[in-house]
Amino acid sequence: MGASGVVVLLAAALVACGAEDPSVEDRGASPVETGPVLTPAGAWESYPSAEVGGVLTQREGCLLLGSEVVVWPAGTTWDEEAGEVGLSDGTSAVLGEGFRGGGGHYEAATDLADVLDSAAVAELVAACVDRTSADGIVLVGP
Repeated sequence: MGASGVVVLLAAALVACGAEDPSVEDRGASPVETGPVLTPAGAWESYPSAEVGGVLTQREGCLLLGSEVVVWPAGTTWDEEAGEVGLSDGTSAVLGEGFRGGGGHYEAATDLADVLDSAAVAELVAACVDRTSADGIVLVGP
């Protein structure tokens, strides 16, 4: 294959990947990869320290804590069978049960791209806010 053929294949590969499918490093855990758990692209250097809490529910493929879409710390897992979120420190949250922890509250319209270090993850959060008509967003700390 000549140089022009390689350029065409490379261009086709780039178009196929496109900006609509960001790399795993940019988007953190997505609902497709870890169920409904949304996490930042990487570990945060600091966390909000307000008390957060409420009953954990799942609606429209998104997790809510009370009436807010919840973003969990990096490393959080989802056990579909148990309906349980597992944080890296061993803490868990179970669907239908109350959860209390540290974190922070944000208005539903907040663009969290800088906080989450990923525009793609922020878009997933915004999509959950739209689908669920959530009152806000809550970030849970580890």
